[in-house]
Amino acid sequence: MVEERLSSGDPRWLEKLLYDRWQRMRRHPDYLKFCETQEFEDGFLILDSLYFLDSPYSDEAKKIQGRFGLGRRIFHPSVDLSPEHVLALDIFPDALAVRTKYQREGISEDELGTRTPIFNNHYIHLEIDVNPNRKKDEILKAVWEQVENAREIIRLDENRLADDKAEKSEKAHFDTRLKCYEVWDRRKKKARFSDIARGMKISEDLAKKNYYRAWELILGQPYDWSLSVR
Repeated sequence: MVEERLSSGDPRWLEKLLYDRWQRMRRHPDYLKFCETQEFEDGFLILDSLYFLDSPYSDEAKKIQGRFGLGRRIFHPSVDLSPEHVLALDIFPDALAVRTKYQREGISEDELGTRTPIFNNHYIHLEIDVNPNRKKDEILKAVWEQVENAREIIRLDENRLADDKAEKSEKAHFDTRLKCYEVWDRRKKKARFSDIARGMKISEDLAKKNYYRAWELILGQPYDWSLSVR
């Protein structure tokens, strides 16, 4: 299965996309709450094991599995997975409900390139799995995720004609998200924005913006401005 996915496009992009998805999920309050009730062996649970099928948490695990698009394993949020691990371990088997076709200058539209999935004039080509087992909401969510990622990269670098610029933009896109998640982690430990800014050597305004962005990415909803922020 993994080999088939690698042949569908650039594995580096897919690794980063799924790694970002793991970073968001491992911080989500509902995922953390579920994991707090479980005993993990070697950092993960196998949902279809005979032991777990008899567990009183089996139904709850299936809900978590369905909500986050997980496969047969649920990993503890403290596990330090690399982008390569997230892809190879098949954590998100629904990852290719929608997949991106890649293009570079000089190759035909029907071929797959090895760059990011950004086309000139802000177009990307998507391949959609129309298997009847795929749910409408699942496909729509996957499409929108691809669109959001593409838009962020476009905002980071509007002029990406050269390959080196495209690579830098892709790296900056995911590195920026990791900084947002770091601010989120520090904030969850009750750190003030002023202390976060000083520790990360960024402005307090940027620390707040990164936290608001992490909130949107992790919880999937706009920041709640009714909360007091210091």
